[in-house]
Amino acid sequence: MMKRIVGIVLVVLCIFALVACSGSGGETSAEPPASAEASAEASAPAETEGSAATESAAETEGETVLAEVIDTDMSVLQGLKVGYAQRNTNGAWLIAQTENLKKIAEQYGVEFIMTDADDDQNKQLSDVEDLCAQGIDILVYPPIEYEAGAAALDIAAQYGVPVMLLGNDCAKEDSQYVASMLFNYVMDGGACGEYVAENLDGAKIVEIQGILGSDPEIGRSEGFAAELEGTNCEIIVQQTANFLMDEAQEVMENILQSYDGQFDTVYCHTDEMALGVVAALKAAGKEGTVNVLGIDGQKLAVQEIIDGNITAIATCDTQNGELLFSTIAAYLNGELENKDVTIPPEIIDASNAEEAMTNGMAF
Repeated sequence: MMKRIVGIVLVVLCIFALVACSGSGGETSAEPPASAEASAEASAPAETEGSAATESAAETEGETVLAEVIDTDMSVLQGLKVGYAQRNTNGAWLIAQTENLKKIAEQYGVEFIMTDADDDQNKQLSDVEDLCAQGIDILVYPPIEYEAGAAALDIAAQYGVPVMLLGNDCAKEDSQYVASMLFNYVMDGGACGEYVAENLDGAKIVEIQGILGSDPEIGRSEGFAAELEGTNCEIIVQQTANFLMDEAQEVMENILQSYDGQFDTVYCHTDEMALGVVAALKAAGKEGTVNVLGIDGQKLAVQEIIDGNITAIATCDTQNGELLFSTIAAYLNGELENKDVTIPPEIIDASNAEEAMTNGMAF
């Protein structure tokens, strides 16, 4: 069934390329930062929320370039000033990712300057300007929102700072960034949707969404729904919990009051929210009676699989440091062959949860 969703992605990408793209989209940027200024005058093409997430996905399973560490001279990183406009450091996944980036930056002698937007898009844009004003050589940018987050590319262009997108995508033109290492949020949702369609026949589903309008929320909703098309599974209610555990617990408590007995599955856009849902189910004496799915791979959530309270998780790798900094080095060395790469998900369920706790899949 995943072939159907990636096929849809390919069709949309082709249409978009014919109608809206002004750049080549696949050319490698071999220029160093001093000559890699993005065009401040260009504006990103308008898209609907659905197509935004689709563009951030890879084309097809056969044509997707999967992310991998690049074999290049890493000595060019010594003394480099890299700015990282982090979305937030509230959840376990982002904390683990941030710590890995710091560790690898230190390993290669990189001056790593990080800000924390606390999931406020306006603050993140302000952070980007502050970082650029400090004379950074590279901006690493995980946008909070797909459309609004595009303004950061214009800010970076005004300072002549090359941009590398990490994790999240935003509306952009090819000239406005030098590389993207993105999680495929459509595939994340698709992996969970495929699991439901193949293992939970006739599921009545509650969907607990992330921040509405964010790239992960759009993609994970779209990918999940696409995999349910043509099945007898049904989403009966969608509510946002903004990626937060406590908020997800409160939302689930309210849903239990309004929809008790009407659903048997809860799909959450992150493990943080899945853990909040499990807490609400436990408080109501319903743990183990509802299928719960999450996305990330937190050890706390994987343990809940082992304990029988979470059904499945689509993983997202937190250890992005070597990938990011080898990509930066390859760009500086003029050796960056693939401008856009995808970090794909894997499923953890009862069949491999014990193994995932020790083999690096869970964090």
